[in-house]
Amino acid sequence: MSTINQAQINIPHALLEAAKNDKLSHAYILSGKETGELLDIAKAFIAYLSQENGICITDPHPDVHIIKPQGLGGQIRIDPLYEMQAQIALSPMSGWMHTVIIESADKMNRDSFNTLLKVLEEPTGRTLFLLLVKNPSQLAPTIRSRCQTIRMSKTDRSEKWREDEQYIALRNLLHESLFKIHQDRDICLIFDLSEKLHRDMSAIKKRRQDDSHRKYLEMIFQIVLYWYRDVTVLKMGPTENIINSDSLDRLNEFIAMDPEAGGFLVIENIYKKTRLMDINVNTRLLMDNLFLDAVGIQRIGETYV
Repeated sequence: MSTINQAQINIPHALLEAAKNDKLSHAYILSGKETGELLDIAKAFIAYLSQENGICITDPHPDVHIIKPQGLGGQIRIDPLYEMQAQIALSPMSGWMHTVIIESADKMNRDSFNTLLKVLEEPTGRTLFLLLVKNPSQLAPTIRSRCQTIRMSKTDRSEKWREDEQYIALRNLLHESLFKIHQDRDICLIFDLSEKLHRDMSAIKKRRQDDSHRKYLEMIFQIVLYWYRDVTVLKMGPTENIINSDSLDRLNEFIAMDPEAGGFLVIENIYKKTRLMDINVNTRLLMDNLFLDAVGIQRIGETYV
């Protein structure tokens, strides 16, 4: 397996190392962050694993089973567990494996808890379980004992950025630029945006002797990633896990304007470009390719389609 750069910060190092060394457990508890962030991490890890195994996981995918609380009581009831149990008993359609994500796993009622416990006690060889919960102590000890728990820091540099004035201005610019690019499908808009951002980075580098220009590039990638992540989540239905919650109306307008935007593949392509930041590449060309991939415009020779 190839290595992955820690710029892909959403995926815990412990998971990456286990995957690299072929030592994955059949079940993990991911904790320490809000459910929406944990769901992003779980999906990113599945996308990473599928890529490493030569499989293309689209969004949604029949081998990826997501179970979440439902109804007024906000509980995870037994029916989705029964359905999942029947599905993972079949061969994966991809020929690879099944993955099961359980959001807010502490919301299981007694029946669903007992059903999950039985599945974890008798795991199949081709299923990976990812249980998401902010505080693992809210899960029963019998569940915790059958899973490996990975705790993540509640805050990181990327969260602090979101209160930064420079970040907010850059976010607004990118959101409106991406909307316009998808609307017009004009390749020149992508190159104009990349050129502007590259000029801004060059100006920052001249003014400052620290790594502020690198921080600016990381902000660009994070903002683009979060936008398409929110688009993908909204297309699946829920609104409570949106990162750009203050832009919900604009996100819905964006989806209505381009229903094909977003998806696992777009997010994975953005991650791939993120890894290139730590090697000596032309940042202008890197941004060109970031936006081309994100928008879904492919370069064939000198023709863009």
